[in-house]
Amino acid sequence: MTDLTSADILVGYQNVHFTRANVNQPPPLSQFSRDKDIFSNFYFMGRLNWQATPLLRLTLQPYRTIQQTVTAGSLFYTATGVNLAATHELTDSTTLNLNLGFEQDKFQSSSSGGSNRTDLLKNVAVGVTYRAVKWVGLGAQYIFEDRNSDQTPFTYQASTVMLSAQTLF
Repeated sequence: MTDLTSADILVGYQNVHFTRANVNQPPPLSQFSRDKDIFSNFYFMGRLNWQATPLLRLTLQPYRTIQQTVTAGSLFYTATGVNLAATHELTDSTTLNLNLGFEQDKFQSSSSGGSNRTDLLKNVAVGVTYRAVKWVGLGAQYIFEDRNSDQTPFTYQASTVMLSAQTLF
């Protein structure tokens, strides 16, 4: 790596299970059996930072991880994706942010007979932050998200506008 680039990489094996869950619970929790409430998979998370110019920083973040879900018929899903973020300083106090993301979610069916499912999630976020003084700032961001699933009820598009205030102390 150089003064312009840096990288972080985490690689491992992730094992998720409900070790403290009661076995005899009322529905819907009664559908989970202790020997089926475990899921393991390869884990990866990385980050490559590149200071393209003194004002522009690019970050590439690939990942693969297990997540828990509250969707009926599934306990866990494997999320595999990548994010590309760009941060450009417009002025000393104003920064423009862009994030592009792509993720594949593969759901593992539970022991109660749920079905496997695969979703593709694409998103783009554009925002601006303004730092009035070193310790106080404001931000605005627009996010568009498109989820395409092989099970139609889980397919959607969403638009979100966020306003934020930050303080450092």
